[in-house]
Amino acid sequence: MKKKISILGGGIAGLTSAYELTNEDNWQDKYDITIYQMGWRCGGKAATGLGKNGRIEEVGVHIFQGWYHNAFRMVKEVYKEIEENNLAPDTPFKSWRDAFIPNPYTFNTEYDKKNKSWHNWTMVFPNNTYTPGTAIQTDFFTLIKEGLGIVIATLVGSPFQKKKNGKKKVISKVLQKMFFKVNVPEREEKNPENKSNTITNYILGKVSKSLELIIVKLTTYRYRKNKSIFINLLVKVYRGLKNFFQIGAKHCGNKTKKLRRVLRMIELGLVCVEGIYTDVYDSKTGIYNWDAINDYDFREWLCKHGASRELLEFSIVRFIYYGTFGNVYGGNGTIEQGKIGADIGVKMVTKISNYKGCFVWYLAAGTGGTFLAPLTLVLKNRGVKFEYFHKATKIAYSDNENIQEIEIDVQVDLKKEISEYNPFIIQKGIHQWTSEPDLSQIDPVQAKRIEQENINLESSFSDWKPVGSKILKKGKDFDLIILATSIQPIKYIAKDIISKNLQWKNMVDNIATTPTLNVQFWLNKTDKELGFDHGQWGMQEGQYANTVIYEDYLYSWTSMSYLEKIENWKNHEPHQISYWCGVWPENTGVKNHGIPALKNHTHKWMNSNMEWFWPNAIKNDEFDYNLLCSNKETLSEKFDDQFFQINDDPTMQYVLGRPGTNQFRIKSDETGYKNLFFAGDWTDFGLNVGYMEGTVQSGIQCANGIKRRFYNNILSQRNLL
Repeated sequence: MKKKISILGGGIAGLTSAYELTNEDNWQDKYDITIYQMGWRCGGKAATGLGKNGRIEEVGVHIFQGWYHNAFRMVKEVYKEIEENNLAPDTPFKSWRDAFIPNPYTFNTEYDKKNKSWHNWTMVFPNNTYTPGTAIQTDFFTLIKEGLGIVIATLVGSPFQKKKNGKKKVISKVLQKMFFKVNVPEREEKNPENKSNTITNYILGKVSKSLELIIVKLTTYRYRKNKSIFINLLVKVYRGLKNFFQIGAKHCGNKTKKLRRVLRMIELGLVCVEGIYTDVYDSKTGIYNWDAINDYDFREWLCKHGASRELLEFSIVRFIYYGTFGNVYGGNGTIEQGKIGADIGVKMVTKISNYKGCFVWYLAAGTGGTFLAPLTLVLKNRGVKFEYFHKATKIAYSDNENIQEIEIDVQVDLKKEISEYNPFIIQKGIHQWTSEPDLSQIDPVQAKRIEQENINLESSFSDWKPVGSKILKKGKDFDLIILATSIQPIKYIAKDIISKNLQWKNMVDNIATTPTLNVQFWLNKTDKELGFDHGQWGMQEGQYANTVIYEDYLYSWTSMSYLEKIENWKNHEPHQISYWCGVWPENTGVKNHGIPALKNHTHKWMNSNMEWFWPNAIKNDEFDYNLLCSNKETLSEKFDDQFFQINDDPTMQYVLGRPGTNQFRIKSDETGYKNLFFAGDWTDFGLNVGYMEGTVQSGIQCANGIKRRFYNNILSQRNLL
């Protein structure tokens, strides 16, 4: 019998669940699926819209990493289906490769407390020949091998780094053969007669050859089977390299930063491996019990296994905290030192060397145009129904094994002649969401009020009253429910269940979230005109800078200038587009919370911090707001005309992975109700912190749970990559 499935929330998890359920031949014989979405667009915490001048406005900085295996698999299938069914005939993206831009560069900025200055360390992750989203399983030993390859790449430095004596030689061919299937071009040494470079390259060659022999031993059968031999060998590697570098450092000129970084990377790998085989790995069963270290903060766990003080502030460790918005925590009215579960930190470290193709992939038309709109197009074409402007308000408590009733507010009425809302506009052949609802499709009286009163139909704080409500009944309107909102709204949607169910109460009480911020600038000068020297920063011309661990509060900066050709500026066209994001400091004593406070933060931050990247953007110790693209007249108006976003709404707050919280997360199919399933980055899906790949995994697990429970041995379940 066909089952009606109601999905509450059209974020990535809800959309993925629907995709997996409909990824079967004749799925319509099994399901009737409806997605209920508050407001006018899908996407959740990754929502995107087009604003004035057709500019892309995001809620944060979103990229894919090369280890997003399940997300990439879905993306590849989606683009293939769009092309086969001609769903976007004018799109410039004929395949996923057109829509995703590889970028191997990451700035690991470091702060020198002694000299009170920042230093850059450009990491260039070698591209490899693996295809993202493919089922190539990599064992832990291979990750260690490739991780050491990254250490060598780090030691050699960026092949594009400009120095006073010329440019550095490319990563050696030994690296290509030894660690990766890489495609790295040879470059010519500008000053081969330079004594310092000659000695350095000689040393690097010796190190590479020595490590090649070590890796052969590491990957032999007997070392794989014997944990103690493996760890002892790594200790010898670390100690030997440390002694070698200390002796050779005096011959390398001013290379101490590089040597220190390599030593820290080796130390991090050693501490993690030793800790894993001490606390996580069961040699009798061969099972890794990651929950065994979830009660520890990552830094605390590193200390337990002998990490140096310097390692705790090492840029890679900081990257783990800042990249998961775990650098500070402002819950319960206090500011705390940031924390993240040790299991999450260790897994993130191992993921670094498990990327395919390229380490970072940019979304060529923003998150919406590249990922979410194509996915929604495919679902719509398959027959999934979408009910926009439908806000779930209550899942009624039930004292038996099935939920019996759901309440949903209808936010607006559509015009009488419109049967369903069309959420897309097509700009330059690409389907995109909009930053505001299309009022031309909404009842004219309601549309006028929304416009005049500046109503935000995506806000939980809005005073807008619903125009109606729906009470959905089990057996009539739904058989199964997928709860795919974020964690915070569940406190209100399911308050009756929470009051009677300790498991649910522990979940919502202990899984923490944090508000985040996003700022976007459009500038009328290029990076080069702003004073950014790609060579000095170790980059090729035309590539895009990004860093995740710079100065608070806008510590994550990404150049998005490739979006210029996707946007639709008629005047004042930008030549540089940048996004900044970070944790919103809601409890730091800042007055006048909200957008005015964020603008004040941004103004001060730009004056103090962007000169390092764009020296020509600062005049008289202030950022030159004449650089901003806008048809406004005054500098303050130009500044206000940029895009500022605070994600403090319960639906939009980022889900943290704080220590000791895995035990309170619930798996998708363990809700306590037979007909209710969870999907979202707040579930127990594995690497329990907020990121797009994890959200996709949760959606897959949700769909698999439904198939197991109701269609076991009939419908195939998708394995996670």
